[in-house]
Amino acid sequence: MRKCIRGFIDHIRQRDGAAEIIAVIILVAIAIILGIAFREQIGQLLTDIWNAIKGRERELINDFEL
Repeated sequence: MRKCIRGFIDHIRQRDGAAEIIAVIILVAIAIILGIAFREQIGQLLTDIWNAIKGRERELINDFEL
């Protein structure tokens, strides 16, 4: 009887691991789809950030110097 219960618990744990893998795959797929859908906006955001930092390196790191 104990072997049966232990086998059932092991089976449930294996299924739980598979569910986590599937959940991760679904989340990665959603992230990829959103990245493709908003590709231009993401590119523009990164360009704006880069241009805001470019040329102002000294000004930005002055606060961190001891």
